[in-house]
Amino acid sequence: MPRPALNKSSLKQQQDQLGLYKQYLPSLDLKRQQFLALVKAEEKRLAELEEGIAALVQEAEGWLPFLANEGIDLAGLVTMAEVEVGEENHLGVTLPRLDKVRFARQDYSPFRKPLWVDGLARLLEKVGELRVKKELAGRRVALLRAELRTITQRVNLFDKVLIPSAQGHIRTIGIALSDMERAGVVRAKIAKKKRQQQRGH
Repeated sequence: MPRPALNKSSLKQQQDQLGLYKQYLPSLDLKRQQFLALVKAEEKRLAELEEGIAALVQEAEGWLPFLANEGIDLAGLVTMAEVEVGEENHLGVTLPRLDKVRFARQDYSPFRKPLWVDGLARLLEKVGELRVKKELAGRRVALLRAELRTITQRVNLFDKVLIPSAQGHIRTIGIALSDMERAGVVRAKIAKKKRQQQRGH
């Protein structure tokens, strides 16, 4: 940063800048706190989705004995047919939002497949939907963390660089102006003394 000129207009400019910095910092810090709360909420949601997937995978392990039957073709039983992702705005950040997930089931005759195939298909659909939600939640967390990092950097810039720098410049200019004023008073006294001495001779 360039050193400011040591005059009254520079002092006024630095004081105005300091006022703006101090006025802007609280709102920026509030935004940082809001983002921090939003990141924590999204991280919690992501953890819940991961737990939900883990629970469904554990439930799916109960289906393994049924899947061992080679006479039943389960290939392509459930496929993800459509995923619609929308957008929503939180604190000025555009985040992905799951609007719709649609699955396609393989056509099969209920008389040719056992009853448990329907239950397995529902389980696969639940796991598929949770995985899509988890992926979107991960993207949301990443976007919010990036924005939080940027805002935190701005808060630190104001709090640790700009405000102390402006305060230091104000102090330096104030001392310089005070010294100049004192020097002016001393010069005036010396000049007055010289005039008095010249009149006295």
